[in-house]
Amino acid sequence: MSHVFSLCLSRSLAFCFFCLSFMALCAEAKESAETDALAQPLSSAEERPQELPPGTLAARTEKDQATNNNNLSVEKIELVNPTHQQKQEEAQAMAQISGSTLPGIIDHLLIRPLPEQKMASHPHMSIAICYPSIGRSDVDSDIRQWAADIADAFERNFDYEILSAEMGRDVDAALNKDIELAADYSVSRPSSKALSITFHLWNHVGGPHANLDVVTLNYSLINGQRLHFVDLFKKPDEALRLMSEWSRAFLDQRYGTGRTQMLLRGTEPEVENFSSLTLTPSGISIHFQPYQVATWEMGVQTVEMPLEALASARPLTVFWER
Repeated sequence: MSHVFSLCLSRSLAFCFFCLSFMALCAEAKESAETDALAQPLSSAEERPQELPPGTLAARTEKDQATNNNNLSVEKIELVNPTHQQKQEEAQAMAQISGSTLPGIIDHLLIRPLPEQKMASHPHMSIAICYPSIGRSDVDSDIRQWAADIADAFERNFDYEILSAEMGRDVDAALNKDIELAADYSVSRPSSKALSITFHLWNHVGGPHANLDVVTLNYSLINGQRLHFVDLFKKPDEALRLMSEWSRAFLDQRYGTGRTQMLLRGTEPEVENFSSLTLTPSGISIHFQPYQVATWEMGVQTVEMPLEALASARPLTVFWER
């Protein structure tokens, strides 16, 4: 009996030692596989997050979007079943809303209906202004306040009774269309010391077509202040003269119609004619509103002017890092 017991005990101990050895071998194999996986270089598709085209204003809905990552990207998802397909589509939509292809920029959407007493009879009235934040509190606060002021002004100045008196019987037919203010933007970085935001503001309150205004906000990233025309040149009067001559020659050559009265009047060397300037890495873009230098059909006219052509106006070249 004791012989049998000793035999069973020895076999049990042997089996235990075998199990422990097998577990150790498995753990070692797993650790080796993980090490090899970490050491293996990623493929080009896995190295870079997928970037998506910027979203349109129509895709940005209902509320401001923000993210801890200023440049939201979409991780690579293997399309092995419909669930993964749905996740990828949702991730793409989020990237479009947040403006993922603009590094360091987050999109926001100020959206509101007009007051209830006006909405009651005309439910298609709305305000939707898309604007950016760059992660700098002083600049972001100014942009946000500018967008709110634009919305407030449109809401305050839209008066159904005044519009009815001006348009007479045609007002109801006109207001069957959407009454809206909408805005989108683009960003230009002339250097690390400055930033330009160009807004396209569309408003429709009846009439054959919407109205369009191009508004630019230029900022010094040195002190966070908004830059006005006189802040860009040591000789602003000389800058106006140079811009006037350059724009007239450029637009005359573009259309070959001669220097019409509309063109001459819209390019007089006055600040109000050159109030919409975008700073670019090579110089400035001058934006002329519809009807300023050409008919509505011609659209917004933009004239590119190199910084060298403005040399005698002594531009503050620090904003271009020249």
